Amino acid sequence: DEILIDAPSSWPQTYKAFEESIRERQSLLITLQAQLEFSQAESIELTRELQRAESRVVELSQSVDHTWSSLVDTRKEVDSQAKTSTSEINCLKEQLKDLN
Repeated sequence: DEILIDAPSSWPQTYKAFEESIRERQSLLITLQAQLEFSQAESIELTRELQRAESRVVELSQSVDHTWSSLVDTRKEVDSQAKTSTSEINCLKEQLKDLN
């Protein structure tokens, strides 16, 4: 007694549709993996660019600090020279008064 199962006549079409769906999903997965790899590479490059920019900012900040310090020192020197000059001028004025 052999039991025969009647398969619906649409079975081959259903199977083909299933196979097509699997192929589409595999294709989508490949595409998404490629996009992920591209995004990771782009992220690495952007991270490197950010690190270079941060390094440049540190260098510029140090340069500004150095320049500011030099300006402050120069200002102190100029102020000191001005005081010395003023004192010398006052002494010369006194000497002129004494001569007259």
